[in-house]
Amino acid sequence: RQGDLHDRLLGERFIARDISRYIREYNPDIPIIWGGVFPTVSADTTIACEYIDYICVGEGIEALPELLEAIEAGKDGTGIKNIYAKKAGEIFRNENRPLFEDLDSLPYVDWDIFDKRQFYKPFDGNIVVGGDWMSNWGCPYRCTYCINNWLNRLAKRKLRRYSPERAVDELEYLQKKYHLTFMRFHDEDFLMRPIEHLREFGQLYSDRVGLPFSIETNPHSVTDEKVTILKEMGIASASLAIESGNEYIRKTILKRVDSLDDIVRAFSYFYENGIRTSSFNMLGLPFEDRSKIFDTIEINRKARPTVADSGFFFPFEATELHDISVKNNFYTKEEVP
Repeated sequence: RQGDLHDRLLGERFIARDISRYIREYNPDIPIIWGGVFPTVSADTTIACEYIDYICVGEGIEALPELLEAIEAGKDGTGIKNIYAKKAGEIFRNENRPLFEDLDSLPYVDWDIFDKRQFYKPFDGNIVVGGDWMSNWGCPYRCTYCINNWLNRLAKRKLRRYSPERAVDELEYLQKKYHLTFMRFHDEDFLMRPIEHLREFGQLYSDRVGLPFSIETNPHSVTDEKVTILKEMGIASASLAIESGNEYIRKTILKRVDSLDDIVRAFSYFYENGIRTSSFNMLGLPFEDRSKIFDTIEINRKARPTVADSGFFFPFEATELHDISVKNNFYTKEEVP
C-alpha cells in the first residue's frame, strides 16, 4: 500500500488497455470510455490510445451521465465538461466543472450488477459478507508518494462528507438489501472530522446499523475520545500508515504530517481498548538504507500493531516522489512505468 487506494489504480491501465483492444476487435462500434486517476493525470497520453473514444478527466458524477445521454441521443459528446473526446481523428479537450459538493443529494450506490460472490471477503481468518463505502471524500495531506497532492492542486479539492443522518440512511439500506455482515470504510482518514460529527454518526450507526467495520486513519487524527466512540460503534480493525520509522524520510522525503510520537500514541489508544490494528509500511524508498529500514522495524515494535503490513515503493506518475526518483537516477524515464 502507498497511502491512497487510487495510486494503485494507476497500474490498472495496462489491463484496461488490453480489455479495450478486445472490445474494439469484437465490435468497433461500441464507444470506449476511460475514467479514473491515470486518465486524469495523463489525459493526452490516454486519449491518444487508438482503442479509446472518450476519457473523463476528474470527477464523473455529472459528466458521465451527460456523456451517456449524448451517446444515446446520437450526439458526439465533444463539448461536455470533464470529457476529452475523439472525432474523425481530432481531439476535443474540455474544461473541468466545479467539484460536486452536495453529497447528500446523491443516489444510494447500486451493487445489483455484481455477482453475489463478490460480497464474500476474508477478514482476520474468517469470511464476511462485506460492503465498501466512503463517508469522507478527499484528503488534505500533501504526502509526496500519493496522487492526492496532485489532485488537490488540479481541482482545489477540499474534504467533503455526508451528513451523519444521510450516511446512516444509506448504510442501513445497503445492510438490509445485500445482507451485509461487515462494513469497510475507505475514507483516506476516517477520523478527520469534527468530534461532534463523529459522536452523532457513531450513535446513529450503533442504533441503526451495528455492523463490525474497519477504517483507515492517520495517527495525527487519533484521540482517546475518538477511539472510545469507535469501540462503542463496534469497530473490528483500524489501519494506520507508518510508511517509514525514520524521521528524515518521514518529514523531508514523504512530508508526513504525523510524528513518531503520534504513531506510538495512536496505536496505544487502540491497543489499550483491545482493538485490532494493522500498520502500513513502505520499503525501498528514495534515500533509504539499511539503518533507516531498521528504524521502521523499531517503530513497529513500539507501536505494537496486531498486523504489520509492508510493500515496496512505486514511483507513480504525477507524484512528487516520482520526480525526485527520476531526478536522482533511482529510475530512468524509460524504467518508470
